[in-house]
Amino acid sequence: MSIIIKICEIHGELIRDQVRLIKATTKIGNPYTYYKCKKCSYEYEKKHYQNNPDKKQEKHIKYRKNHLKKVRLYQKKWQSKRRKEKPEYVNKMNMIYYHRNNEKMRLNRAKYRYGIKPEDYKRMYDDQKGMCKICNKENPDNKSKFLVIDHCHSSESKGIMKIRGLL
Repeated sequence: MSIIIKICEIHGELIRDQVRLIKATTKIGNPYTYYKCKKCSYEYEKKHYQNNPDKKQEKHIKYRKNHLKKVRLYQKKWQSKRRKEKPEYVNKMNMIYYHRNNEKMRLNRAKYRYGIKPEDYKRMYDDQKGMCKICNKENPDNKSKFLVIDHCHSSESKGIMKIRGLL
């Protein structure tokens, strides 16, 4: 009685006599095994990479790199489908993410809008000792722990935004 081991993409189901078990090691020395079809040398890993997570990660990165447009298209389709199926859940998860990463999102927004890096914002905040530049009070509006970036609107049209301080 022949035992079917795996399905080759080209030849279909294979029995034990039609495959060759190969034992190998990764670059960092982790052992793993895979099967190879004797007819076409199609390789597939034993137990879907359970023996070698490094190899799985390596193949995943390589696939994403070579098929980036396909991956991005799939992600967009999945996201839009998810938004349609469970909008309440998606909104809830977005709010949770926003509250957990409020500082990160605010700093990224500042980088996008004003061209100021997070390190520059933190340096300005430390230079002003967390106080408003105009009234020298600690967080005057008390709505959030962040100070608003004061910028010059006339310099905005020239493409380089001038940052005056934090309010």
